[in-house]
Amino acid sequence: MASDDMHGVVPDMGHEDKVAILNSIIFTSCLLVLLAIGYRIHTGRLTKLPKSGAAMIIGFVVGCVVRIFGLREEEQILDFNGEFFFYVLLPPIIFEAGLSLETRVFVDNLGAILAYAVVGSLVSTWVVSNGLLVAAKTGLVGLVDGQRLGVSCYLFGALISATDPVATIALFGGSRFRTDPLLVSLINGESVLNDAVAIVLFSALEQHLDDQAPSLLSFSVLGHFVLVSVGSLIFGLVAGGTCSWCFCQAEFLKGYPDYEIGSMCLSAYLTFAFSQFCGLSGIVSLFFFGVVLTHYNWYNLSEPSKVASKVTFRTLAMLAEACVFVYLGVVVALSIWRFHWHFSLAVVAMVLCIFARAANIFPLSAMLNAQRSRKIPQNMQVMMWLSGLRGAIAFALSLRIPCQAAPRANRGHHECQNSDLLVTTTITIVFVSTMILGTAMENIATALHIIEPEVRQFNEGLSAPLSQESAPSCDGWRPELEEPVGQSYRGCKLSLDELRVNTRGHLYQAFARFDLDVLQNLIGGPCRARVTVPDAVELPSLHSFIDQQSVPRHFTADEDATQYSVVFE
Repeated sequence: MASDDMHGVVPDMGHEDKVAILNSIIFTSCLLVLLAIGYRIHTGRLTKLPKSGAAMIIGFVVGCVVRIFGLREEEQILDFNGEFFFYVLLPPIIFEAGLSLETRVFVDNLGAILAYAVVGSLVSTWVVSNGLLVAAKTGLVGLVDGQRLGVSCYLFGALISATDPVATIALFGGSRFRTDPLLVSLINGESVLNDAVAIVLFSALEQHLDDQAPSLLSFSVLGHFVLVSVGSLIFGLVAGGTCSWCFCQAEFLKGYPDYEIGSMCLSAYLTFAFSQFCGLSGIVSLFFFGVVLTHYNWYNLSEPSKVASKVTFRTLAMLAEACVFVYLGVVVALSIWRFHWHFSLAVVAMVLCIFARAANIFPLSAMLNAQRSRKIPQNMQVMMWLSGLRGAIAFALSLRIPCQAAPRANRGHHECQNSDLLVTTTITIVFVSTMILGTAMENIATALHIIEPEVRQFNEGLSAPLSQESAPSCDGWRPELEEPVGQSYRGCKLSLDELRVNTRGHLYQAFARFDLDVLQNLIGGPCRARVTVPDAVELPSLHSFIDQQSVPRHFTADEDATQYSVVFE
């Protein structure tokens, strides 16, 4: 009788449930294996192989097993879902990229980063799309001439311009080597903004599928691109400022770190989703939302939340990125028998990608060096050229290339030959660039004298613990969380070296003044334009700074007062 009751409460596990559970076990096991491999890579015990390459190999093996044994149900569940990628896996990666950004270095090199990300993406798209269109007209690459051939080539050029230099960033961000922060800033900043630019440009070109003679430089395409990009940027900045203001006012939350971190998570995804709903780019908005939070809101959090937020968002981004590359490896295996393939097209596309990357990195670097006080040296330019690997964003966008005249559900018919060929070409470029260039990245960086061994201060192979990491830095201030001097002071300590300002434009000076006098008083931040502490605090660095006549700022301090003011002149 009891067994009958239990049978009514716990239903029998159906075939679909068993398949779903089995796939969950397989996928979770793959991630655990990847975490073990990733730890050995991060600590220098396993060299040469990038973590993204290891993830793709694991996924490829799983996909081959599924395909060889004819497990149709598993194949359907393991199939790549573009919506799942864009709306579940990608947001944590982009948000963590914004949170972990060194804002001062990013702002100092913002002009160069925007040049590489925006202008460079447009140049790369134009070179690849027009080169591919010319090759298609010869009939040597397997693309069928038709009404949508031109726009398909432009879509491919836009998606393949999305770089994903995870192997390079992992090499620079590991504990075994150190490199110039300028190069790290340029590669990291360009890669994140470049992905966003590629997505926005791809979406703009999708609006012109039926144009008789589509053009990348047409007013409608560029107008849509600029409108969405600027709108998304403003939306992300406003959303980040609003969120920071709310946290600044909600002092009562500081006793509840779980609510603080939960509110940050939900606010971030709400920004992404609402931006997408408004027809903007959620990726651009989410990235700049994270940038604002790390510059202002980080200092509104309680001490436990500061540590926990780093761990939480870094872990989410790491797992999401691992899922992406494992999925990508699975799809590579499953697509071998499913899509059209053409060797000549893959070779031509790879050559065009290499040439297009060179066509934007070297000319733009020459123009930037003509205006910069600190030049971008030749070896850095070569490293940036070779670090332009292609990743999951390019592949996910390739699945959105429409067929000539049939729904994508009819894949495999002649009408979908062009889109299938472009998908398999993207898969080839992603796989080859990740496995070959990613594996060789350490040797390339060593040959170019980009990296040098790091001096170890911890146990062999271990990176610095989280407790040793400093807070996000800001222009003119260095956070010293270990030596708080008052609640309003927020633990900021003046550094004479950092208070020496190099030559800045009037616009920068005006914003810095506005940031110190208004924004940081309103929404939080590492320092205040006017700092008040409850007790008299001895700050010898302030007085030594006042004595420096050559520093282009005016600083006043009263021996008996506890209020100091910084004014840019």
